[in-house]
Amino acid sequence: MFFLDDDDEILPDYCQHVLANGVTRHDYGFSSYLQVNDFTNRRRSARARFVEGPIPPNAPLGKKLCGFGMGFWIWRRVAVELGPVSEFLSTNEDTEYLCRLIQARKIGWYSAIPGVVLHAHGGPGPDVDHLTKRASAYERARCMRALCDLYPDMAVHLGMGYIRHCLKTDVAESAWQFIASQGNWCVRNRLRLFAVTKMIAYRISGKIQLGNITN
Repeated sequence: MFFLDDDDEILPDYCQHVLANGVTRHDYGFSSYLQVNDFTNRRRSARARFVEGPIPPNAPLGKKLCGFGMGFWIWRRVAVELGPVSEFLSTNEDTEYLCRLIQARKIGWYSAIPGVVLHAHGGPGPDVDHLTKRASAYERARCMRALCDLYPDMAVHLGMGYIRHCLKTDVAESAWQFIASQGNWCVRNRLRLFAVTKMIAYRISGKIQLGNITN
């Protein structure tokens, strides 16, 4: 089973490349990609996350997570075993699905050869030129908090996402409460340093959306 976002495209021969090299002894996989900014017409190749082959089990979580549009594929039998994509998340449902795969100790495969073209929409305005709509920082924070609660062992990486979106909505109190709730002091300190750094950066850049968000 191959996945693709509505505004992106699979490169020729990528599926054949996966079928010839990736499916043996692997449960799922994703690829490097090419990115095109449709507003500026700039094109670039993303830096490969790994060498081609099995995804290292000890790699940082952030590198093991991917969007469904990043050449993601999965064996049908594994998808049936894992269950459907979450219907309770309006965004980051692909992150939740990858967390489920990792937690189930499924074996991933990475293609260093780009498999897809991702179209980035860098123009002005709140909407992007495809079927789905850009989620607000409030909604992204809500979904990331749900992921943190579902996967507490992954709190360092997922918590950074939650904190980032909380700070963008100018409700830092929710971020500090989340950090204080972490039982491991190393995790608390790492998240606290991340929060302070991001808060300063967002204040300087003006990336703050005034409003409220609950825990």
